[in-house]
Amino acid sequence: MLQMPFYVSLIATFILEGIFELLFSLTISFQVILAAGCLISLYVRWCAGDASFSNMGPVSGPYQVGYKKIFLTQSKGKNACSVFYPVDQGAEAGDESPVFMFDYGQAQLDHWATIPPKLPKMLLRTLLNVTLPVLNRPQPSADFTKKKLTPLLFSHGNRCTRNLYFGLLREFASHGFLVISIDSHDGTCMFTTNGEKGDEVKYKVMKEGNDPVV
Repeated sequence: MLQMPFYVSLIATFILEGIFELLFSLTISFQVILAAGCLISLYVRWCAGDASFSNMGPVSGPYQVGYKKIFLTQSKGKNACSVFYPVDQGAEAGDESPVFMFDYGQAQLDHWATIPPKLPKMLLRTLLNVTLPVLNRPQPSADFTKKKLTPLLFSHGNRCTRNLYFGLLREFASHGFLVISIDSHDGTCMFTTNGEKGDEVKYKVMKEGNDPVV
């Protein structure tokens, strides 16, 4: 992924800060390291274009993977869900529109910038056009007209969204599973909505610390 220098710098920041706190009982900010990684990432994007997962390589299972976004309708909250499912090799997408990782667009990334460690909006906006290497709304594999799909329900971690784990979910689907990844409404999801045109549901932090309000 073209944003790898950014992620490396982010990880290095937390590791170095933890080491100094442990060894010297000091709280030292390594924003310079983070900023350097951000600049490297932006430079790579300028040279090579938008970040992309197109070079991830094929899935390990026998199926291609389809994708469909749905909203729950029989629950109190109309949670957004990403559905990954097995598709026959050579199948065509039912919808030619790309599948975006951050499918709520600018509002989603702008809210991310308000969450500690408050990453620069300029950097986050480089992720706006990141797409997932899946087929949008194709027909499910013909193999499952005679047998049932085994469902897997996936819940994301803190400060994440249903699509951030797509690499793992895509792999499961390629082996014949029906994978449903859901955006939580308990304050742990970075950004989502209650229904397709409902109210925004944003990540919540306590007044002290970064723990979610649940």
